[in-house]
Amino acid sequence: MRLKAATLLVATTLLAAPAARAQQLPSFDLERLQLDPTAAGSLVIGDGETGAQGTWRVSLAAHWEHQPLSLLDDGTLRGRGAGASGTAVGDLVKNRLTFHLGVSVALMDRLELYLRAPVVAWQRGDDLTAIGVPRPQNSGMGTPSFGLRLGVVSQADGAPISIAVAGDVLPSWGTTSALAGNGGFSWAPRIEAGRRFARFLVAAQGYALFREAGIPLFKGDTAGNEYGGGVAVSSLGNLRGEVSFRYAVNEYRLSQSAEALAGVRWTRGPVELFALGGPGFRGAPGTPAWRGLVGLALVPGAPAPAK
Repeated sequence: MRLKAATLLVATTLLAAPAARAQQLPSFDLERLQLDPTAAGSLVIGDGETGAQGTWRVSLAAHWEHQPLSLLDDGTLRGRGAGASGTAVGDLVKNRLTFHLGVSVALMDRLELYLRAPVVAWQRGDDLTAIGVPRPQNSGMGTPSFGLRLGVVSQADGAPISIAVAGDVLPSWGTTSALAGNGGFSWAPRIEAGRRFARFLVAAQGYALFREAGIPLFKGDTAGNEYGGGVAVSSLGNLRGEVSFRYAVNEYRLSQSAEALAGVRWTRGPVELFALGGPGFRGAPGTPAWRGLVGLALVPGAPAPAK
C-alpha cells in the first residue's frame, strides 16, 4: 500500500508541469566499473607498474549488475547499494549485462597505451511509462575510453614502491538512449602506487573525472565532476586472489558510491581466467546492489613479476 502511495506521489510530481510530462532520459552513462586493461596488480586498481616494451594484454569480460539505477519516491534517480537512502518506486535498470573489451600495449618500458570498450548487451527494468518515465533502450554501445599510463618510478629498478600517472579520454560515443553514453566529452587523470612483497602486493590509486559540462538528471539533479580512489590487496602466483575497495563522490551531492569486490585469477601459459564480484554501498546513480563478472585474458610473453 505504501509503495502504491509512493508511486502516485512520483506520478504527481513528474506530471505536475507541462515540461515534466515530456520527461526524457538523461544523457548519462551509469556504468561505474572500469577494469584495468593491463591488470598487473589488480583487476580494478592500478599498482603503478608498467609492462616491458612490446608486451600486451587483451581481455573480454561478461559483467552482470543488479539495481544500478532506481526511481525514488521524490522523483530522483539513485543507485541501490547497501545503505542507500530513499524509497524506490521502481527500477529504471533492474538487471544489466555488459561485455567489457580491454586492450593494452607497452610502447616503451614505462609507457603504455590502452583502450576500454564496453557494450551493453541486455538490460531490463520496471515499466514506468505510466508515470512519465520512458524505458531505456535494451542494448547499446557504452562509453569507450582511450588512455596512457606513464611509469614514474619502479620497484623493479630499486625504488621502494612503483608509481605511475595515467589519464583517460572518454568521447561522447556511447548510446545515450541505453543510459550508456555521456552527453559530452570527459577526461580522467589518475595516480597509482603499489608495492610487491614476497607473497602479495598492495595497490592504491586516486582519480578525478572531469566532465565537459554537468549532465542534467531528474528533479534538478546534476551529474558533475567526480573524485575518488581505491585500494587493493592481491596474492601472487598462477592462482591469485584479490580484494578491493573503491569510493567516489560527485561534486553535486548525488550521495556517494562505494564497492567492495573480491576476485580470483588463474593463469596457465598466456591465458588467464578471472572472476570478480561484490556488493555496492550508498546511492550515487550507477551504484548497484551487487555486481559480478567472469572473463578471459590473453597475455603472451608476460615478464616475470618484480621481486
